[in-house]
Amino acid sequence: MTDATWTALHEQLTAWLESLDDGESVVLGEPVVLGEPHGLLRHRKPLPSRFVRYVRMEHHLGGECVGSTAFGGDWEISPAEDERLRALGWRAPDDTNTHAWGDPLYKCDVPRHEAARLAQMGVDSLRLLGVAPAAVEFRPGG
Repeated sequence: MTDATWTALHEQLTAWLESLDDGESVVLGEPVVLGEPHGLLRHRKPLPSRFVRYVRMEHHLGGECVGSTAFGGDWEISPAEDERLRALGWRAPDDTNTHAWGDPLYKCDVPRHEAARLAQMGVDSLRLLGVAPAAVEFRPGG
């Protein structure tokens, strides 16, 4: 994906974030792939994937990025990648002065008017984590 394509993706994500209604969400990332059937009921669990997820909460946007296996997440993230994700603005569960954590993900909350900044963090994160450009997809309601 060229820089122009990443820029277009950022613009599309920014527009999507700005149009979210309260409580709506969107995921940008790799397609969901189901693993092999297992167990008595032959359940197929989704395989780990790289993604960023956003939700609008009144006048704020909450962002999440796939979490590192180092703190219980699903994706193997190197210490250098972890450092770069934090430099982009993501907080990990082991960071100090954070609110109560649920899922083991990198997180960032911003005022709604900062949608472009949060979108750029997401696009930069997917690029950093090596997401195949052709695999990037939008999924509403993640």
